[in-house]
Amino acid sequence: MVPTHEALALRGIRITLVINIAAIVFQTAIMATLARLVTAADYGLLAGALMLMRVVQHLIVAGPERALLLLPEPDPATLSVVFRAFVVVGLVVSILLAAGSGLALWLGLAPSFALTLAALSPLLPLTTAGIVFRAVLRRRLAFGRLTLADTAGQLVGGGAVAFVAASAGWGVFALVLGQLAASLLQTVLIAGFALRSGHVRILNSPPSWRPLLAPIITTSLAIGRTSLLEVLHGQIPLTTIGLLLGEVSLGMCNRAVALVQVPLELLVSAVTRVRISTITAHRDDGTALRAACQDLMSVSGAIILPLSAGMAAAATPLTVTVLGSEWRAAGAAVAWTAVAAGAGQLGHVVAVINEGMLRFDDRFRIQLATTVIAVAGMVLGGWTAELSGALAGWAAGCGVFLALHLLVAAQALSLPLAALCGTLLPGAAAAAGCVAAISAVSALLPGFSAPMRLLADILLCATVTTGLYAFCFTSLFTLLLRHAGVRRPMVRDDCPADGAAAPDTAPPPLVR
Repeated sequence: MVPTHEALALRGIRITLVINIAAIVFQTAIMATLARLVTAADYGLLAGALMLMRVVQHLIVAGPERALLLLPEPDPATLSVVFRAFVVVGLVVSILLAAGSGLALWLGLAPSFALTLAALSPLLPLTTAGIVFRAVLRRRLAFGRLTLADTAGQLVGGGAVAFVAASAGWGVFALVLGQLAASLLQTVLIAGFALRSGHVRILNSPPSWRPLLAPIITTSLAIGRTSLLEVLHGQIPLTTIGLLLGEVSLGMCNRAVALVQVPLELLVSAVTRVRISTITAHRDDGTALRAACQDLMSVSGAIILPLSAGMAAAATPLTVTVLGSEWRAAGAAVAWTAVAAGAGQLGHVVAVINEGMLRFDDRFRIQLATTVIAVAGMVLGGWTAELSGALAGWAAGCGVFLALHLLVAAQALSLPLAALCGTLLPGAAAAAGCVAAISAVSALLPGFSAPMRLLADILLCATVTTGLYAFCFTSLFTLLLRHAGVRRPMVRDDCPADGAAAPDTAPPPLVR
């Protein structure tokens, strides 16, 4: 029996979740180790160089990869042309970036930053070489292999290689070496998986490359302007803090993002990376599309809201336990980063829905508006309350980002805004329960060590969240179990009861 698209999607989510949860555990251990070997100033240098590098990476990579997903199935000749073209682009841009860094170094302009940026420049061709292979695996719903490659790269490169170099006293260049090793291993593994599948042959020689590359470039440009704004929006907190408050505050913010936002992104991407394929497949079936989007939002809210609220409430014991007591001053940064990450990740989920509905122009306008709002909020907050105030301004911008995307999604799906927001109610209730539980632990166990308080916080939050979903939101609980691979009869709240007549009115048409 051939698996259905839904069965393949659920299997992809389960595999990705398992691997991503394991990656979070290992990455937390790596973070805890490196934080005791590398200073906040070193992390600030790396973060500053990566800000520029990631803008360039996304400008080159995000558009073509998404275009290969959204356009009809590309043939081997098209894949071969895209591979060759963007490897060349990556090499050229890398050389230009290294030359610019060398010029800055020769002129004596920020020599430490210039050296770090020049050392990171090989990331570009390593990333562009994987565009085609990633797209092929995503079209085949091979998310387990993608996640395995990403995780192996982070553990071996960002973990083992960086640890050895940091132990030898390489400072920021230990972190740079870890980034390069991770990217190299990820690209090699992804290329190997894609080539073994037989769906891509990069050595094909098409007679003419222009007709094959033209639709990819056109769609890439439509997507790329929004992708550029998205990555600029993502770099806002680090850029603003680096310019206003210096390298040490930038390093603290970098670790706060790694501690809070990266785990959330890994968990959410396990669902959204798979579900974007489901949304695209159901685009012409309004009823199935609405159900898929509401399920995606309810599952994402059930994961994001209690986690982000819990990390914000337990910011101090979390920071001291993972990073060490010398990082205690970063506790407030972790709290505000958790708030911003929660709103931002939920906004990203709704943005994925809007992208699946081909609402590129709306997404671009929202990203532009919220980027301006976030910059203004961070500058004002940083001026009045330094690091905490700047991150509070970022959180406000993320909240506006979420609200605007909800408005667009409600219109695109022809759903009342209240119905769409109602999918987030279980997660919001669990978040409130987690904050109350952590507050109780802080009041009752003030003399306990940070690790013991954190353990108590985690156990209480897990108990509150699981109990709330199991007894008060049974349909959501069943849906979560399905995503986790636990089979149980599912009863949707919006389905008619046994023996009842189905509604005799069809849902309104989708708004394109």
